Amino acid sequence: MNALTAAVPLFADRTRTVLPWLFAALLVAFLALGPTVPGAVTQIPAALALAGAIGLLLFPRPSGTGLSVVALGMLLFVLGAVLSLPGNDNWDFAQWRFEKYFLAVPCLAILFFAVRASVPSERALVWGLLPATLTMAGVAAWQLAGAPEGTRAGLGEDFNPNRFGAVAYSYALLALVALRTLPQGPAARLALTGAALAGIAAGLASGSRGALLGLIAAVPLLWIGGRPAGRLRLLGTLAALALGCALGIAALVQLSPLWAAQFSRIPVEIALWWSPSPHGAATSIGIRLELWRGAFEVWQASPLFGTGIGDLQDDIALLIDSGALRLEKSFARLHGMYFDALGGTGAVGLAMLVTGLFVLPWRYATAAAQKAASDPWARFCSLAVKAWILYYAVCGLTSSWAFNRGGLPFFVPLMVLLAGCARAIVGPQASRGPAAPGDAWAATPSAPLPPPGSVTPP
Repeated sequence: MNALTAAVPLFADRTRTVLPWLFAALLVAFLALGPTVPGAVTQIPAALALAGAIGLLLFPRPSGTGLSVVALGMLLFVLGAVLSLPGNDNWDFAQWRFEKYFLAVPCLAILFFAVRASVPSERALVWGLLPATLTMAGVAAWQLAGAPEGTRAGLGEDFNPNRFGAVAYSYALLALVALRTLPQGPAARLALTGAALAGIAAGLASGSRGALLGLIAAVPLLWIGGRPAGRLRLLGTLAALALGCALGIAALVQLSPLWAAQFSRIPVEIALWWSPSPHGAATSIGIRLELWRGAFEVWQASPLFGTGIGDLQDDIALLIDSGALRLEKSFARLHGMYFDALGGTGAVGLAMLVTGLFVLPWRYATAAAQKAASDPWARFCSLAVKAWILYYAVCGLTSSWAFNRGGLPFFVPLMVLLAGCARAIVGPQASRGPAAPGDAWAATPSAPLPPPGSVTPP
């Protein structure tokens, strides 16, 4: 009995030492394997959430983080779906759809543990960008080697090209934020530059136009929300970015048959949809525009709470059968997150989605930047959260990532970045932990390093 009593604290101490490193390793694995190995995009986050839940029992809770606001946002997102349920008829589809909403809840265990862990997960996120982007670029190159012209990289139905491209560009965006905000030695600068280039290459191989639009929209934020600059210099930088994007797209169209086709199709598909032809919606853009028009008509019948997350597909099918929509079949998702939310959960659900996923995390990141303006890691996490939100908000215009496997690649890094913001808000009591060997980003004097394996008390 005495031996058992002594073994429990020993096991807990060893778990406290190992668990943060295991969590960091799982995070790095998720970045690389989530978009490249079938099933990993859900299995690794499940392991991360489990590790986080165990860690909540072993690590003390830091006070004053204010993360309840972020948790409230995630719950608002889920509540929007719950409020639509009374109007449902198709409960099988409602259950399938609600599972996508509910993914935000276990991710909260990742958030709350990442704040407490002695190994700072925001650093693991940055360390993992290079292997993740190289893995994605390698998979894309392997898939396209010898493939017919116009082939797009991705994992088919498990992680289609649009989702693959969205994740690749998002990793490149994080690398650009790190280059903008963190002090770097030559090796770190080379690694981050390589991660940005590899992520962009993998994204281009996917042929995702919506994700590329998201990247173009988010990049200017790195200068607007990064280091202070004069107004004229800022305008000059933005003008240079706009010119660079225009020249880059022109070069892309000239050098890549895939992207030449992707861009040349845009005006043709819009014109075809605008025509009275019964086949005007038989294109990528045409299908989206018809689905969005159908979502608006469904919403008009139930403007407050929507038709129900289980009935939206059936209601679109009814519009198709009546001839109101020029589509051959209905879709489980409307290829536009905001129209999905509007039709299924109404104005209330759409407002809760925008508030919970975008507005509250953005405000929290702003508070972190104001609290610890001199801390480079606080600046990185704050700016990364804002760039992440802007990027995915734009991607949501042409995809329904919140309601498919693209949701977890949004939630998991966001939780880690928000945890980094919480460390900045709390201050020294949430130490950034031991630096890895050769780490170019040592902790600032305001956040001293504890001895390896130790846990800073609340």
